[in-house]
Amino acid sequence: MEVILESERIYYTRMSELLVTDYLKMYNNAEIQEVLYGKRKEFTDKQILNWIYKCLEQNHIIFSLIEKSTKNFIGIIEIPSIKNNIGEIAIALTPNKQNKGYGFEAINTILKYGYE
Repeated sequence: MEVILESERIYYTRMSELLVTDYLKMYNNAEIQEVLYGKRKEFTDKQILNWIYKCLEQNHIIFSLIEKSTKNFIGIIEIPSIKNNIGEIAIALTPNKQNKGYGFEAINTILKYGYE
């Protein structure tokens, strides 16, 4: 996978079919679904693949987060839209990497990337 950005502990790569299993595991996690959707919603491989292709086709600013020390997938971060110099940031981290400073690190990195 091509590394686009990096910070102290994280590589930021393009979305990849190679990570479908990791995306599924994260997005089908009950804790994450409660925060993102407020209810349980089960995703399939096909739905995740379609989402990846859509993001890639539309050149979304979205990165897979890979922990440098282990090379494991730890989440995603994206800037879903920017209009009139106003944007938003979305981030989802795997439950075992939450509350360890990865979100703070990733948001600071993507803010710097967005402004540059």
